[in-house]
Amino acid sequence: MVTGGFRTGEFINASLEEGSLDVVGLGRALCLNPNFSKQLLSGENVVSEVKRLSSGFKVLDSIFPLEIIWYTMQIHRMGAGKKPNPNKSVYAAIAHSVLEVGANSIKRVRS
Repeated sequence: MVTGGFRTGEFINASLEEGSLDVVGLGRALCLNPNFSKQLLSGENVVSEVKRLSSGFKVLDSIFPLEIIWYTMQIHRMGAGKKPNPNKSVYAAIAHSVLEVGANSIKRVRS
């Protein structure tokens, strides 16, 4: 299984067909395009919209787990019946996290 780094349907399918792997994780791709797996299976030349997130300030990026917060917000949007918002600001994600979770939002979850 590989998760992360796969961006195109062409590369995912080629890797699966040649037997390099059996499973590809699509979690973040699905957070931005809920139809990603359907498009992939139908043979569409789909490209993941996943991008690296940064506040532009190393200190903020080191304090807040931006990608976890931002992608979790996308999952919550979809759970509320809304479409993902790929243009959602990382600053909005930070503010939301601090307001919702408080000091626990700066707890390191990965090293």
